[in-house]
Amino acid sequence: MSVAYWMKKHFGQVSLNEIVTNVVLANNIGALPNLHIYQYFIYNPLALTLIIILLERMVSYCLQHGVRKMVAQMIDHHVWSHVKHTISRIYQFNVPLALLGISCLYFLTSISNISSFSSGMISHSLDFYKQNYHIGSVTHPTPAKKNLIYIYVEGLENTYSDLNFFSKDHLFQMHALEDSKYGYTYHFDRFKQYEGANFTIAGLAATQCGLPITPQVMQASKTFERFKKRQFLQVKCLGDYLTEQGYYNVFMGGASLEYAKKGNFFRSHQYHEVYGREEWQRLKISSSDFHKLGGWGLYDDSLFRQAKDKVLELHKTKQPFNLTMLTVDTHMPIGYLSNTCNNANFKATVFTDIIECTAYLVYDYIEFLQANGILKNTLVVISGDHIGMDGLSISNKLKLNPNRTVFNLFISPTPLEINRKEFSHFSMLPSVLEALDFKVEGKRLGLGLSGFGEIDDMLKKTHLCLLKQSTQELLHRQIITIAFGRVAIIRIAIDETQATLNFQYCF
Repeated sequence: MSVAYWMKKHFGQVSLNEIVTNVVLANNIGALPNLHIYQYFIYNPLALTLIIILLERMVSYCLQHGVRKMVAQMIDHHVWSHVKHTISRIYQFNVPLALLGISCLYFLTSISNISSFSSGMISHSLDFYKQNYHIGSVTHPTPAKKNLIYIYVEGLENTYSDLNFFSKDHLFQMHALEDSKYGYTYHFDRFKQYEGANFTIAGLAATQCGLPITPQVMQASKTFERFKKRQFLQVKCLGDYLTEQGYYNVFMGGASLEYAKKGNFFRSHQYHEVYGREEWQRLKISSSDFHKLGGWGLYDDSLFRQAKDKVLELHKTKQPFNLTMLTVDTHMPIGYLSNTCNNANFKATVFTDIIECTAYLVYDYIEFLQANGILKNTLVVISGDHIGMDGLSISNKLKLNPNRTVFNLFISPTPLEINRKEFSHFSMLPSVLEALDFKVEGKRLGLGLSGFGEIDDMLKKTHLCLLKQSTQELLHRQIITIAFGRVAIIRIAIDETQATLNFQYCF
């Protein structure tokens, strides 16, 4: 129960896939998980456990001593002996069992998508992803190359700007970046989140490598055997493709690189510089720039200040570069308001104010890039790493939206051609490469299909079907099975009157 309490408080309702994956990441590389995770385990779950034990002992004492004296004055000794024996047996057997049952039920309610996890384990052979993972030729035909700045914003989704659910557009400053003065801007209207891309390291790997993070994928890619070599996913990812073409890759995040092994991930895919909480501390960043006790790391305004200095440094080298950033202020459960926004216009206790603050900081950073002439030859990608998670203080309002999508915006110095509205994390890899003028054979990499350039309708439909069979949508009512040597998607549509099964075959 105490572990479930800790998970719910700091992460909301998590999927079984997320638990298994993070346990694997924390324990199979030989490095300790983030220290503040241990602090939470000590301060919250263990404290709650001690309180429960103390209450149980108090009840036991009262039953054995206090109640006996009170009842003994009301009934004779023989009757009291019988009552005491009955209460003792009930307490001895039923109360502990009841507590155990309640604890198990509470823990299970903290976990979502158990059915989809188990069905995925059964239906997906270890070769499934290898058979469907596309590896094609990736080349860059011209010596002149665009730079890349990729900004992941923690939990950013389009619901925050939907007036059906909020009284105002909390992403108005993000939308201001669609002005033509910044370049050619594009976004995918239906950027949906799928299982295996629904938490931070999973969203990063899905967009950088075109694969979901699930235990099946990690096993199929022989990740377990390669942990000791500090490698993460035995596939080529964005950093690998860029390095082959002479790019210099940098990752900057506010949280610890040890958490979910983000540092291992980026280093193993040829990022030359990688910064997280511990790196900022070694660089003597002021303590006021870090979240208070229990926080995740560097405030977003401090992160962007460091990113401004770094991008100027990279721009001067004349070498093509990739600067990837990950914000953290909008992390669950209540977020962290950067010092820049600590004024009358923003309240640290209002989560949508923190959303607006981070949106302003992103806007300010793009303004800085334009003022310094960096946007003339730089592709900027702004995207949520996933949609808002259940642990957010406003998650109940977000869940009112049945069509939640990941916020995304491409700012390009040259025109691009969007080929569809449907999109996913896995399609980011080929899309970013093609937006950088790379030539991707067949427009497919990993499980992704490029969102730019001309493709035929059949390829769109086949890709969408393949995507749905390889990683279940975040709906409890969709399961996957293997039938007659083909993968069938069984959608179970349930309303108040009937349940229907619709079969759709990809091949």
